[in-house]
Amino acid sequence: MRRKEREVSEPLFFQELFRKCEVLVLSFHDGEFPYAVPLSFVECEGALYMHCALEGHKLDCLAKDPHVHFSIYDSICVDRKEATVRYRSVSGTGFASLVDDAELKRRTLAALAAKYESECTLPVPDGMLAATGVIRVDIHSMTGKRNDVDSPVPFHP
Repeated sequence: MRRKEREVSEPLFFQELFRKCEVLVLSFHDGEFPYAVPLSFVECEGALYMHCALEGHKLDCLAKDPHVHFSIYDSICVDRKEATVRYRSVSGTGFASLVDDAELKRRTLAALAAKYESECTLPVPDGMLAATGVIRVDIHSMTGKRNDVDSPVPFHP
């Protein structure tokens, strides 16, 4: 990271952003160009989970290569007075897999429902569980970065 003074490595920073952020961009290898898609997600016990269909381009990419990149961000705004952008973000890499354990899928979907305050039926009915995919990302590395109002980082072009 070029701007080391903006780097954040405290676990509480990661936990807060994983809890607060509503969209995660997950990037897959897709031949010549990456394939990135925004997804709802939840962090549970050190892994990231997203629900998906049981077929489609994400899963085609995943079947070819489990290496992924993810990013989330919060508090994006332009500070015109200081000529900078204010943000908090997490960027990382990991290994993705499709969850096949029914009980883990059920717990993950319940955690997603709780995070997004969904009014879906819980526990997830067996038919819906069988028709829903869950991607698990085991985190390999991640970095936090911030330039927010509470951060002591000045702008230096």
